[in-house]
Amino acid sequence: MTLCNHVDKSQTLLGDVKICKTVDADTRFRMLESLNETSTKKKRVAETFDDEHPFGPNVVELADDDTSEIPRPAMHVSSSSRPPKRAATSQEVGNFFAPRTTLGALPTIKSVLACKKVVHEVDIAIATFFFENYIPMNALNLRSYRRMLDAVAFTGSGYKGPNYHAMRTRLLSDMKKNMCS
Repeated sequence: MTLCNHVDKSQTLLGDVKICKTVDADTRFRMLESLNETSTKKKRVAETFDDEHPFGPNVVELADDDTSEIPRPAMHVSSSSRPPKRAATSQEVGNFFAPRTTLGALPTIKSVLACKKVVHEVDIAIATFFFENYIPMNALNLRSYRRMLDAVAFTGSGYKGPNYHAMRTRLLSDMKKNMCS
């Protein structure tokens, strides 16, 4: 229900909306009652909140509160305009992290390019394996291929793949058992 559909927007922003003279008395009465009811509900909620939370929102009272106030440290007021220097302590957060200005804190362009070159060399090795053994390109889309690469990467740089004998004996029998069960 609205009092009037043609209320000037500048009046609503300023808060000095006047009652429209074309609205009948019954609608005007219902709107005023609704406004009064809303304001009384808001007042009741605010009073209830104040009664339940005398110290403000989000304050929890503890039954066995044995705390005492910690005295504030005395502030040294100096005549100079510069603030006093803080003494470096071993518990400051800055001591746990290397500053970005130290050597080796950020990767250099040379190291980034070297990493790209290493990744490219690995890609060439995989491509060579596929092409020499006539493995179809669709094998790159298999989940087992991705699992294989993830397992090798997880194992680390010292991993050497299985040899011919391990592949045709132990690993083949393990795969048969896994397929049958």
